[in-house]
Amino acid sequence: MNIKILLLLNIIVFCLIFGGIRREKLEMKKKKVAIGICGQPRTFQKCYQSLYDNVINCNTDYEFDIYLVTWDKDYNEHKVELEECYPNHEKILLTNEDKENIDKKPENICNLHKSEKYYITQLYQWQKFINNINSKYDIIMKTRFDINLLHKINFNNINNNNILTSNSGATKYNVDDQVVIGNINNMKYMLNILDDKLELDRDVSKHFNEEINLETLLGFIFTKYNIKVENIKYKIIR
Repeated sequence: MNIKILLLLNIIVFCLIFGGIRREKLEMKKKKVAIGICGQPRTFQKCYQSLYDNVINCNTDYEFDIYLVTWDKDYNEHKVELEECYPNHEKILLTNEDKENIDKKPENICNLHKSEKYYITQLYQWQKFINNINSKYDIIMKTRFDINLLHKINFNNINNNNILTSNSGATKYNVDDQVVIGNINNMKYMLNILDDKLELDRDVSKHFNEEINLETLLGFIFTKYNIKVENIKYKIIR
């Protein structure tokens, strides 16, 4: 066989092998993101595209998994539409057993308003989400079905010292709980409130003499661990 042809074949084989290895390394470098969409599936057909446009499609260096965290009856009621809007999603469904567990939770968690039982339900959903995904993700995004994001979010801006959410500015502790994005270590402070109850109870009681809401509790947690809050903008679609 002609030497030039052999040389050309060797170059082609080398390029194919090297290109495959390089492509594999690039794919391995992608950080993994878990998106937990929590709560009641309402108006999601009006909002889901903003998640793809402003998070998933504009952060191509990241690999995203979507988890729908909701009650089984609500999921089954909207199953077809949910599968169309969020193809290949994972589901974390709450059942009657979960309702019984929620009812057993004490209402005086971290001095939260005793009249706000739905706070406990929210905390339980967050806990179930974080327990199901374990620690295989670099970044976690917690959002809701009825959230319409108003701008693109660059995940390269997320680091060990910050968390992306919305701060109402009412007080230094008043931080929004609708959309929160951060690395897994910072997000665990938020999603594991029920597990960290005893320590948080002691800390909260030193700073607040009256009942507080969940937004204040989150702001207190982020302040305690020196996590900077950086604003993102969204609109709730009713």
